[in-house]
Amino acid sequence: MDNGDLVVFDEGQVVFREGDPADCMYILLDGAIELTKRGELGATMLKTVRQANEFFGEMALIDGKPRSATATATKMSSLISVDGSTFENLLMTNGKFAVKIIKVLSERIRKANIQIQDLADTDPKQRVLRGIADYSFKFGEPGTGDARYISLDEMRTWINLHAGCSMESIDAGFYRLLKSKELASLGARAGGEERYVVSGAFLRTWDRRRAAKDLK
Repeated sequence: MDNGDLVVFDEGQVVFREGDPADCMYILLDGAIELTKRGELGATMLKTVRQANEFFGEMALIDGKPRSATATATKMSSLISVDGSTFENLLMTNGKFAVKIIKVLSERIRKANIQIQDLADTDPKQRVLRGIADYSFKFGEPGTGDARYISLDEMRTWINLHAGCSMESIDAGFYRLLKSKELASLGARAGGEERYVVSGAFLRTWDRRRAAKDLK
């Protein structure tokens, strides 16, 4: 796209914060941008923008309200910044761009409805358990049988960010699993980081993928 200015953000740099006034949207050229939203129980990740030509930040230009989320570069990222007047002109003169905006907004509404339903159907304790299982599948190291090895500190941060659970509720759920022996300590690595093993029985119980297959 020729309309817009090239901007580059380093890893960890904030593109914009929730509540900021908005004067532009962004189109990703390369890199990755994580969108998060604050909540009473911590921050929740909405999505990660990682595909070239994906865009974000357009909602604030459409409704004129402050940013509804925080955008942070998770690695060095190159973006095209499109200001409000250019965005409006593209909507009026470029039919393909307008249709793409409509399709993306429709998809986001559908996903938001699913997320809202998921939160409504589960209490905080269940969200913690699902979060532990999700983290273990995504980032855990394979263990004996179906078990997975995880880092406690990384897991706590990830669940707080992605599931909207407070650190207190995460810790309470984690130590309940230790007591029931569905989790067990593996001891510390050379660098001092303590690891834990998550049992295969626990993972099978809280495996979303298995649950989705059972519904088909």
